[in-house]
Amino acid sequence: MILVTGATGKVGGQVVAQLREQGVEARALTRDPKRPGEVYGDLGDPATLDAALDGVDKVFLVWPTLAADGRAAEVLKKITGRVRRVVYLSSLGAEEGTDPVNSSHRMIEDLIRESGVEWTFVRGGGFAGNDLGWAAGIRAGGVVREPFGGWARSLVHEADLAAVGVRALLDDDHVGAAYEVTGPEAQTQQERVEIIAEVIGRPLRFEEMPLTEARAHFETWLPPEAVDDTFDDMRQLTARPEPVTGAVEEVTGRPARTYREWVADHRADFAPPTVVMTLDLACAWSYLGFNRLRTALERRRAEDARVEVDFRPYQLAPGVREVEPLTLVHERAFGPEAATSTERMTRLGAAEGLDYRFDRARFANTFQAHRLIALASAQGRGEEMTERLFRAYFTDGLDLSDLATLRELAAETGVTWQDGGADELRARLAEVQVSGVPVFEAGSRTLSGAQSVETLYELIGEAS
Repeated sequence: MILVTGATGKVGGQVVAQLREQGVEARALTRDPKRPGEVYGDLGDPATLDAALDGVDKVFLVWPTLAADGRAAEVLKKITGRVRRVVYLSSLGAEEGTDPVNSSHRMIEDLIRESGVEWTFVRGGGFAGNDLGWAAGIRAGGVVREPFGGWARSLVHEADLAAVGVRALLDDDHVGAAYEVTGPEAQTQQERVEIIAEVIGRPLRFEEMPLTEARAHFETWLPPEAVDDTFDDMRQLTARPEPVTGAVEEVTGRPARTYREWVADHRADFAPPTVVMTLDLACAWSYLGFNRLRTALERRRAEDARVEVDFRPYQLAPGVREVEPLTLVHERAFGPEAATSTERMTRLGAAEGLDYRFDRARFANTFQAHRLIALASAQGRGEEMTERLFRAYFTDGLDLSDLATLRELAAETGVTWQDGGADELRARLAEVQVSGVPVFEAGSRTLSGAQSVETLYELIGEAS
């Protein structure tokens, strides 16, 4: 029996799949088992590993680098005391790197060597899978922002890392070997963005991120001293690209997959099926339609369908400058029928869980709120931000033209506020050719009005 840790991750998941394809029994370790063949275990808590290690003679080890280093000696002692072979997913800089990540990998390698078990180290270069961090920005605005645009790495496909690991698990020829595993070619970040654009058939743009901004971003997940080391490594690899090795072909008998092949395998992550919703936050029917769309999306996603929403901006009153009660605007526009319409809309919304408070709502220019939706979408939170803005307008009575209010709503929703984007939003508004909202589009189909959940469910099905 082979135990695979990190089994729900990119490389570990591939190891499990490849072992099972070859008829080898593999047990997947996870902190949240949901499927057959998965067992509970936490590498930060050795007491949880006894049942998972029962009957196991080999382990493919993906270590939670830095997060569990404090208990590494205790955990490795338990694992190596129960098995005869450990294949460890390490890093290319494990021997000489001085940064915290490479130092962690070196520590784990040393503990495994000292234990006396059979071992193989799969020292991965840059993981192509890390570029999935660009997906949200690519889907939302076609922009990738990173520091060191000339930073060149020989990124390796997770399936190739797994393939080397599988051979080391199954064959005795690799015991005591440390393989430096890379992709077939070193490419800069800019070059990789160009390849993604070609594969998905969309124009993309790379923007060099200022180092001050990049530092603030990196410090959200690394200590300051680690950021310094990381930036030093990136400068060195900008001046001297990461080496390219032939380890994949040496171990597996076939060449390493190219970066283009990796992108093709992950095309749906960068350009998943999309439903376009044209809306205005000041439109009660848009709120109702959005609520129904979210319900339909929940149903489709529960069926494992991947689908994204592109929120296309529209303004019912682009020229409005003053903030005033929405009821006054309705009275001017609809006369005596205004009260009847709002009462009907209130009842309709209440039946679907929406709390329309027309007496609180404040009619205002929605331009900046639409800019916030675009910003949130680039950060993978477009749906959450849109819901919060609708509720802020129709339930809380907030002024959606007020930047301080929008900043607070962004922070509440987990969106990092940024200035800019106004010119891009004006360009999108100029492209919209509809006379009213909401409008839903998927593939060749276009639907107007707050469609039923069932109709939107079918529309999403066509897109995905």
